Amino acid sequence: MGQQKGFYDANTGTYRGPWPEVHLPEQTHLNLFSYVFSSAHFKPEFINRKILIDSETEEYILYGELQDMVKRVANGLADLGLRRGHVIAILLPNTIYYPIMFLAIVSLGAIVTTMNPHSCKTEIQNQLRMVGATFIITAMEYLEKVKDCGLDLILHGDLRGHKEELEYIPYTPFSFLLGGDSTDFSEVQVLQDDTAAYIFSGTTTRAVALTHRNFIALQAAMNKFEEHSREPASEDMPFHESTSLVPLPLFHIYGLCTIAGLQLRWGGTNVVLKKFDFVGMLQAIEKFRCTCIPAVPPIIVALAKQPIVEKFDLSSLKVIGCGGASLPKCVLEEFRARFSGIKFSQGYGMTETASVICASKHASSVPAPPYGSVGYLIPNIQAKIIEVGTGKPLPPHEEGELCIRGPQVMKGYANDPEATAATIDADGWLHTGDLAYFTENGALFILDRVRELIRYNAQQVAPAEIERVLLQHPNIADAVVVPVPDAEARQLPVACVVLHTKGALTEADITSFVAKEVATHKNIRGVVFLDSIPRADSGKAQRRQLARRATEHMRGRS
Repeated sequence: MGQQKGFYDANTGTYRGPWPEVHLPEQTHLNLFSYVFSSAHFKPEFINRKILIDSETEEYILYGELQDMVKRVANGLADLGLRRGHVIAILLPNTIYYPIMFLAIVSLGAIVTTMNPHSCKTEIQNQLRMVGATFIITAMEYLEKVKDCGLDLILHGDLRGHKEELEYIPYTPFSFLLGGDSTDFSEVQVLQDDTAAYIFSGTTTRAVALTHRNFIALQAAMNKFEEHSREPASEDMPFHESTSLVPLPLFHIYGLCTIAGLQLRWGGTNVVLKKFDFVGMLQAIEKFRCTCIPAVPPIIVALAKQPIVEKFDLSSLKVIGCGGASLPKCVLEEFRARFSGIKFSQGYGMTETASVICASKHASSVPAPPYGSVGYLIPNIQAKIIEVGTGKPLPPHEEGELCIRGPQVMKGYANDPEATAATIDADGWLHTGDLAYFTENGALFILDRVRELIRYNAQQVAPAEIERVLLQHPNIADAVVVPVPDAEARQLPVACVVLHTKGALTEADITSFVAKEVATHKNIRGVVFLDSIPRADSGKAQRRQLARRATEHMRGRS
């Protein structure tokens, strides 16, 4: 059976994508650092090309400087005592030095753990203990959260004016590491199966252990995917000529893998936003003539719907990729109407799979993925859909839990063998917890989280389905549907809604609008009007917080 259109193997109940498999390096010892810098893009004619630019200050790093800077920082960290297997945390907002820190740490065989700087002190300290961190790179603004943790402290940023605060605290300025020597650098030999990073997933209570091989497999697969999905050079801009805006948080797997591996190997320029601000993002696109953006759904929704977009010259944009969650058809249509000249692709991935495992770009030999799908499995990834409750493999178009197998699947959860065993079964299948289905051509549709299904009486309601309906209304800017406990029905679907124009719609307007589009058991039973939807830095809605708000709202009505 050929692979040109993706395929389903009825004998095994498994799916693959339409792309050729990629041969992974076989050597037992291979450091992610050396794999990244083996790229053909690191060649003499590129030495004066800007690889990383700070969108605010315009500070930049050249290709010709990058590897030497990584080696200098690695030598400095080694002098401080960082060794193979040690864990070092990065607690910082986005910075052009983030990929340098990451690559320097893994070059020593040490383990990076990235942390959300918006987390509270207790969360951060719990995470540090969970992974056994002994070093941390952070900034003055976060010092209060970690100064009592007994870690070797490295401070990044301008330290002038903080003499009194630092008088009795031992620390090393990151600038000291950058200013060191690289001549005696010696990459530490590691096993491909050694852990390279502990990345916290959607919940801050589990750290995903990702190996050097996980990251290498991702880069090798995406290189093959891009090679086979790109049209001739006359139509697609060469990677080394692209300027990519990076609005994603670099502590998140999506942002980290984009800028600390893929984009560096591909040779383009990367403009880094220190923190996400929609208007600031538009300004950066216009100022730096950015050609592509890796994005999350809230960015696409805002680009499609916000009037302020018209005030900026975004004509340089050629490609936008979106991950994190699937987008409703109505949002895609609005986006395409406003940006008809931009190539748009969706993708799907998890922290547990070292980022992307499915993407929707296509070549002439592969059918365009249908609206709403997240595309086709990338090389080396195998998937199956299983019936929730029985585990029985399901054929195309039948909905069930998505399971993934391949070289990108995590080593496990750090120091949590029970959670690991509950997620990765004896045959190596990672149970994603996502409700999904494949078409006969191998296009994947992500419907919802299995655990987020709302149980209304004896029926199951997928919040994402109702959210797609809500977003079709021209005066609804954003919407999330959450469950509210109910003594009779078990759970009620309640919508949290943000309007373009305050007061333009009533609760009755919204409930009747939805009722015309869905089955009776999927009708929403209440509406909470909000000024904004609280979201994590990855773009995912804070559903627990919204569910509490909705529960209070419904209690107030009774």
